[in-house]
Amino acid sequence: AKSMIETLGDPYTRFLTPNEYDSIAGLARGPSSETKTGGIGVYLCYETELKNSNKANGKNRTSVASVQENGPAEKSGIVSGDVILAVNSVNAEGLSLDAVASYLKGNSNERVTVAVERNGKTLEFEMKRETLSFAEVASKVVERKGQKVGVISIKTFNKETANDLKNAVIGLEKSGTKSFVIDLRHNPGGFFPGGIDSARIFLPPESTIVTVIDRNGISESYATADDWLP
Repeated sequence: AKSMIETLGDPYTRFLTPNEYDSIAGLARGPSSETKTGGIGVYLCYETELKNSNKANGKNRTSVASVQENGPAEKSGIVSGDVILAVNSVNAEGLSLDAVASYLKGNSNERVTVAVERNGKTLEFEMKRETLSFAEVASKVVERKGQKVGVISIKTFNKETANDLKNAVIGLEKSGTKSFVIDLRHNPGGFFPGGIDSARIFLPPESTIVTVIDRNGISESYATADDWLP
């Protein structure tokens, strides 16, 4: 089936196994619906999505977009930008991002060895999987020239992102914040409606956020609403 899909030559069309589909569906629903599967605490993306990356040998390899603070990957030494070469001796080159993610997951406390490429060198890291709780939206207040600035980091978009973002904005405003910085670094994307709803929080009412045009030329526009913030 995968070979048939590849003949289409469309990078956005792919065949998913049941496990790969469940993984993507879980990310779209958000962490509240995730099963208690162990992991190493990394966000993945394709190599060409990283700044100043090179597409090696014509293959778009799976890379580490970012690591979770104090997660197994960070504690073992894996960093953003590492290209994943193998997981427990299973060659990751040529595998889809979802397939690599499925190999990284497993039972908590099980050991896993991850081989990565960094600056042309191959490195191996061994760690134990842990049951992790990802904070998709994190916020903090920083002082700049006597002004309070709210910094909100969004790691990925899912069904819960907009509500979490809304709560973060409300909390920062209560602390006296008057301006915001939205940090989307290493965000690989995710659930499209989650990104739309997040944009509605900041843009004026009746503003067009994005227009999608399908292969038949039929367009659909997504606009802002006026009831997201009190």
